[in-house]
Amino acid sequence: MGGFDCQGRWTEQEDSDARPSQEAPRNRVIHIGAGGWDYLASRSDRLRAYARLFDFAEVNSTFYHLPRLSTVRSWRRRAPPGFTFAVKCNRRATHDLSLRAEEET
Repeated sequence: MGGFDCQGRWTEQEDSDARPSQEAPRNRVIHIGAGGWDYLASRSDRLRAYARLFDFAEVNSTFYHLPRLSTVRSWRRRAPPGFTFAVKCNRRATHDLSLRAEEET
């Protein structure tokens, strides 16, 4: 599993549930956030206002279209250090191309 860090770089995160283990998972982090920040009632920058409440946001718009690089850079610039963006997979991959798990093909 991976996500964009606050510098806009893609980072891989180990998914300990994907492999069998005899040990209990340690140092697991659960990020709490919402599916976007545009709905937030704020007269100022909504992303900055949202980031004062949460350190994580899912980017729902990527399901419908890929953002411009300038947009992603703007998110990165306006988000505080440590803020995480989870980018939703585009519907072309998940719906139009019928993306399936490897064992189903």
